[in-house]
Amino acid sequence: MTELISVIINVYNCIDYLPTSLGSVREQTYNNLEVILVDDCSTDGSGEYCDKFCKQDERFRVIHHEKNTGVSGPRNTGLNHAHGEYVYFMDGDDYIHSEMIERLHSAIYETGIGLAVCDYVRTDALDNDIHCPIQDYKCELIPIEQVVFGMLSRVELKWCVSWNKLFRRSLIDGLVFNDYYSIQDQDFNIRVYQRLERLVFIPAPLYYYYENPKSLQRDASLNAKRFHLNTIYRFRMLDYLSKKGREKAFRAWVIGFGYLQMLTRIVILHGTAEETDYLRDCNAIIHDTKREFIFTRNFPFKKKARFLLSWYYPRVYGIYEKKLINDGRRR
Repeated sequence: MTELISVIINVYNCIDYLPTSLGSVREQTYNNLEVILVDDCSTDGSGEYCDKFCKQDERFRVIHHEKNTGVSGPRNTGLNHAHGEYVYFMDGDDYIHSEMIERLHSAIYETGIGLAVCDYVRTDALDNDIHCPIQDYKCELIPIEQVVFGMLSRVELKWCVSWNKLFRRSLIDGLVFNDYYSIQDQDFNIRVYQRLERLVFIPAPLYYYYENPKSLQRDASLNAKRFHLNTIYRFRMLDYLSKKGREKAFRAWVIGFGYLQMLTRIVILHGTAEETDYLRDCNAIIHDTKREFIFTRNFPFKKKARFLLSWYYPRVYGIYEKKLINDGRRR
């Protein structure tokens, strides 16, 4: 159990959080680490802080980008320079329990499964005790169909992100993070999940997800451009999925939940400069996928009917919805 683990950390303008973030990695009970800090052209001194920190621990090194590349670029840079048999991705404004990497590694070692996932906790504090005792838990083997459904329905964040996962390097060989404006992790993960039957889950919150309002990844505004591109990126996942076996169900969930997402977003984008282009792209997507949506057995008939009626006959659907609401009140 002494394999080298590569820890890849995105660093961009997070100087206030790096002492806690990098300190939590330095305090890991699993020692055989190479920690690759990728500074994506920070302007607040984060890069210089990383330089100083690396001098204190030979396991740490920093790579400075010459131009800003967003979320995906630093992860891909880290992958290109990683030598470990396992890979772990982390955001520079979060931090982790001192036993997180050891626990994830043990879960993979004991089960032989190439991907271990832990739970997380949201926090607005930078001083949680990373050495606090961990309550007893039993690792769970989760069928990959359950994981993909949870990710695509956007119900369970733990399946969507990359920062609570330890990957066996061979599992992700040949994969990179696409240069997307959003949902980079989902796009990466669905390709990983295709290669698995199950994953091992640790039901303990070992990752501290810091609620940083300045973080690019956590921008709560979700502007029109992001809504628009998010929809396009989501349907590009179909390029990775066949129409056979369990992937046929994955495709149905991509399409079905993507359609329902369209209904919400077209209302939000109504009257914005993005509305016309969004409608054009959505209609093109629907044209290419509608037949598969209609005939799939992996998405409920009621939701199919709701979408088709709402998208093509919104006034009729509005009257129908009001009737349902009024009938409910009378009861």
